[in-house]
Amino acid sequence: MMAVRSVVESLADQYLKWWKPTSDGKNINGACPFHHESTEGAFYMSTETGLWICHGCQARGGLHMFLKEVGAPARMRTVVMDQVGPSLRRERPKLARKDQFKNHMPLSEGLLGIFDFCPTVLLDAGFSKKVLKDHEIGFDKEAMRITFPIRDHLGVLMGVAGRTVIDEKPRYLIYKEQELLRFSEKYKGYDFNKKNFLWNFHNVYPYAFHGDLNVIYVVEGYKAALWLIQHGFTSVVALMGTYLSEMQRALLQRLAADIYILLDNSDLAREGAYDAGKRLSAGNRVFVCGYPREFFGGEQPDDLTAEDLQDSINTAVNFNRWRKYHERSRPKNTAQRR
Repeated sequence: MMAVRSVVESLADQYLKWWKPTSDGKNINGACPFHHESTEGAFYMSTETGLWICHGCQARGGLHMFLKEVGAPARMRTVVMDQVGPSLRRERPKLARKDQFKNHMPLSEGLLGIFDFCPTVLLDAGFSKKVLKDHEIGFDKEAMRITFPIRDHLGVLMGVAGRTVIDEKPRYLIYKEQELLRFSEKYKGYDFNKKNFLWNFHNVYPYAFHGDLNVIYVVEGYKAALWLIQHGFTSVVALMGTYLSEMQRALLQRLAADIYILLDNSDLAREGAYDAGKRLSAGNRVFVCGYPREFFGGEQPDDLTAEDLQDSINTAVNFNRWRKYHERSRPKNTAQRR
């Protein structure tokens, strides 16, 4: 962890007016760079994980977010995250007996520079440029795909997903060895399993780490998550699919927050919500969000207006109550197949 400690102390020298190590050496304490401090420093950053919090202005996040918030140059962000990435990977929580991350490598932050173009199709769909920029949504001009970086809970870049804008199949593609060898031979042997991650989890996890997370929203895809973020529901994660994996379940239950499930408006998604709710409700309070009655099916959260979205969350039904209705109404062949 010396790499992380060295980076944290170097950033403190550069961006904090003053700082000192805490008595246990696991954190630094100093003057917050995000608001005027008139008393003792309220800013703390871990020298082991890079997670930070200001108890004054309530800002918080990981190393990647800190670099963005202080206005560090893009090249510097790339170098720092590439430097600490392997060290942070070793600090993953042990969520399963089997090492599901074996032989998995983090990606170079410089890869995102290749995709540093704003996807106008999302602007046309109503997404704000700020939300897209803040979440590093880019565009792969060669493959004609909107790109979504996938980070682990500490902000290390672990994968990239691409959504076609020219109706290619598959519509969503997780970039693996074949796609990444276009950019560098160093990705030979690279693999990625989306079931081991939750999209946007690195922005949500610091709130749970610092004990200030009450609600988390679970959706299927990147666009749905961005739509909730744009409308103020920032503690949202995406499954990157319909069904909750065992690793995703473990990650969510570590947050110890109420969970609101808002998947797509389809029979398959309702089965996904049923499956996820059964497992998550063993340790969390779980609620299921619905869609307006005038919707016919197939809609996604980003098809909801701001008012519809707020109403869907306000009227969410406790899973145990929703479950009874769903079990009565689900097709018999579906129940048997599951």
